[in-house]
Amino acid sequence: MGKSRMRRVLALIALALIFMLAVAGCGPSVEQLIKDLSSESQSVREKAVETLGKKGKEAVEPLVLALKNKNTSQLALEALSKIGKPAVEPLVHALEDEGTRYFAAETLARIGKPAVEPLIRALDASYDLVRKEAVYALSLIGDTRATKPMIRALEDRSPEVRSEVALRLGSMSGPGVLEARLRALGDPERAVRFEATRSFEPLIKALETEDWQIRQEAAAALGKIGDPRAIEPLTRALKDEHEWVRQAAQVALGEMQGK
Repeated sequence: MGKSRMRRVLALIALALIFMLAVAGCGPSVEQLIKDLSSESQSVREKAVETLGKKGKEAVEPLVLALKNKNTSQLALEALSKIGKPAVEPLVHALEDEGTRYFAAETLARIGKPAVEPLIRALDASYDLVRKEAVYALSLIGDTRATKPMIRALEDRSPEVRSEVALRLGSMSGPGVLEARLRALGDPERAVRFEATRSFEPLIKALETEDWQIRQEAAAALGKIGDPRAIEPLTRALKDEHEWVRQAAQVALGEMQGK
């Protein structure tokens, strides 16, 4: 191939690249796409969510702000969920803002595992409601890395945070969870104790586990809760193979009769 022909080929390639870059730059801006989230057309809204999700990091801050707008909050949540990991830290910061807190927590829960470590760090935030929403998001993700930090959060200075932990532990399992729920039943704040009693069904199931210590602790917890629905399973536990479980069931039934 001659030099002149080579130059022409290279020139054509360069023009093609310039054209492709120009076309790529002709797409809608992030600002326009944010506006499209409020469009009356469902197809326009859906396209905006899809495109914003592909924009990545550059779309994160505008989308976080869009969480404040009731007309765009749910769609902004969906777009941020698509962006994933690059959106995590800004969303954790958004937990501090009353206008974005709820949707930020929901979005972090949808993003899932990439959000776990930043949310665990947020359990030490200075603002009570940030810690509370971090507990909520972590419980929805369900990653075992969060189990111990959430159990430690039962010692939080805020009754509101401890109440959230007591409630969310009811849907969790793993080492130390049942013991933590038992501790929550003895919390000095009534609201915390109330949330701990809402985890009734898991305690009933715990009476049938293979670990006798868990069966014993479950029986003791059911006695503290005092729900009449526990009478029948506790009565069955009086015939448990392990003496300490039988004793715990007997004490629990006695406590319930005294209430």
